[in-house]
Amino acid sequence: MAKKSKKNILIIGGGRRSIAIIETLHGDEELVIVGIVDRTLNSSGMELAKKLGIATAKDFQDLLKAKKVDAILNLSDDAEIETKLQEIGQSSNIEVMKGPVARLLWDRLREKKVLADFERLSQMSDPSTGLEELYILILNSCIKGTKADGGSVFILDEERKELSLKTAWGLDERVIGLIKRKINEKLGLWKEQIFPEPIFTKGEPETISRNQEQVSEIETGMCMPLMGRGKKLIGLITLHNKTGDHNFLDRKLFSIFANYSARAIENTILYKSKEHLSITDGLTGLYNHRHFQEQLEVEVKRAQRYDLNLSLIMIDLDHFKEFNDTYGHLEGDTLLRKIAQILKSCLRETDFVARYGGEEFGVILPETNKEGASIASERVRRSISEHTFGEVGAKMTVSLGVASYPDDACFRADLIKKADEALYRAKREGRNRTCRA
Repeated sequence: MAKKSKKNILIIGGGRRSIAIIETLHGDEELVIVGIVDRTLNSSGMELAKKLGIATAKDFQDLLKAKKVDAILNLSDDAEIETKLQEIGQSSNIEVMKGPVARLLWDRLREKKVLADFERLSQMSDPSTGLEELYILILNSCIKGTKADGGSVFILDEERKELSLKTAWGLDERVIGLIKRKINEKLGLWKEQIFPEPIFTKGEPETISRNQEQVSEIETGMCMPLMGRGKKLIGLITLHNKTGDHNFLDRKLFSIFANYSARAIENTILYKSKEHLSITDGLTGLYNHRHFQEQLEVEVKRAQRYDLNLSLIMIDLDHFKEFNDTYGHLEGDTLLRKIAQILKSCLRETDFVARYGGEEFGVILPETNKEGASIASERVRRSISEHTFGEVGAKMTVSLGVASYPDDACFRADLIKKADEALYRAKREGRNRTCRA
């Protein structure tokens, strides 16, 4: 088979939007960025391009003369440039982001988004997340990130020494039964499998799929073992295609999905064990300060790598010392536990809630801008202020500070500092309010 020639892309607009695309396509096997164009030579995208050795220019016409260009991706909002590009698209073979090159580009970006989700899934496992929920999330993400029409997740039952079905989609019970029988016949071989392979050997589907409605799903079924630390078999994922296309799956991508999935399952099982106590606060059941710092570092790096928004809310109880002095420390502990429950009920499952220390709490909100974080912050503030605590019928309010990446800070410590400064401003301005950095 002849090797596909690479497609050369010119990107116009070197601002923040270009960073994710540059990082995604740099080193791609099918697409090459031959130049970045921006009237501001020190923009973030232009600086990244220079570091990667990609040509830069103020005028895209200069690069068109110097480079072979198959497609142009216009990220600018310049009407004049748009007009010129329309003329180029009509008078030459250069695609202005339409047709196969554009579809390939967006496939790469879609894959990148799914990989970002898988990476986050593998790095942050919430003790409150059930394993059954995690299995469904993994399968949905695998199907979304490939061209599969169905799939299944099997987990090893160590007592019974067999792979047990945990979730499936797009497959009927008879097909699932065939898959289960086959994968358990090969139970001892899965540890040796490194890349995705067909579930059934050549010719086998023709025999076992007679009188089956889902012949294509049987014929195209691919599987990948979920391997944990020390080459321990955790389970197996299968993906299937209804059209009979045997090349529906990017095997390298499936392998990456499986590796991230295995890590996520291992982490969740670990957090369900006694060892999760080392990362949780004994009083409230929330994450502790150390784990908060570690997770914020992970989320900041993820936001930088994938060009995502990230917000942080710092929360402090108002006049908590007076509450303790009036009602006693036992009531104070009860109050802190109830505040933790309210925080978790007001926020999304993907938000990371921690006891920062004493009567202060921290909330990490992945993929959330400052406006969204402010709305969440106000929802928390109102809920707490409207609540009556304990048998004493006490009231409590909180002050909150919001900061966001990249608007306010680009590093973990700076983001905390900005959120803290906003929190203390809320205290100075009268408490029971949200302030933004």
